[in-house]
Amino acid sequence: MMTAAIRTGSIVFLLFVLAGCGAPIFNLPIPAEKQLFAQGLDQYGQTGDTRILENLPQEYPGGEWSRRAEIVMQLIDEQRRQKAALAREQKSLADCQKENAYLASDNQMLESTLEQLKQLLIDMEMRAE
Repeated sequence: MMTAAIRTGSIVFLLFVLAGCGAPIFNLPIPAEKQLFAQGLDQYGQTGDTRILENLPQEYPGGEWSRRAEIVMQLIDEQRRQKAALAREQKSLADCQKENAYLASDNQMLESTLEQLKQLLIDMEMRAE
């Protein structure tokens, strides 16, 4: 009986000792390139500034996070192009809406004038009879 308790105690003690021997899982160092990438994303998200992401490929040429930064920059550039295109389209739409309103007003005026001319023609025909 006593040997079983000693054996169990020894196993528990050994587990505690071995648990302390391994490298802590949560304290793994984060590569500087990855930290810079994360910082660049944060900065872009907060201020729209992309300088860190733009400089990452020059600081770490061929690096895994540098490639990701290049992809993110391509996406940001595409987003900017799309926003500029959208702004142009919205301006074009606003111009078309103004022109449409002007033409609708002009059309209404012409229809009114046409009705007046028709009535004048009817009046003239009735006088001629």
